[in-house]
Amino acid sequence: SNSNGVDSIDALNMLDADTVEAVKAVATGVPRPGHSVVGVGTYRDGEKGWKTLANAFIDIGMSSESELYKSRGGELEEIIHLGDDTKEGLTSAGGAVAKFKF
Repeated sequence: SNSNGVDSIDALNMLDADTVEAVKAVATGVPRPGHSVVGVGTYRDGEKGWKTLANAFIDIGMSSESELYKSRGGELEEIIHLGDDTKEGLTSAGGAVAKFKF
């Protein structure tokens, strides 16, 4: 990705409709069309979307915590899917957690 986030925005635009629906279902708690619950399959189907969103969020400087880590020499190592399974973590970031290395 680049510093102005263009690559990340392009990646978001490339997500398929099923992934986008799964991301929306996790964020809102409302099951996808044709589903009765937001369950394991929804989290699985949304993984790529949440990781893409997390990378975009970091790339465009929207995460103050990530900005602090980067300013201290941290480098993004990976986005961990369902690393934060609290209600807040799931609805705000699909459970995605950024792992930095120093």
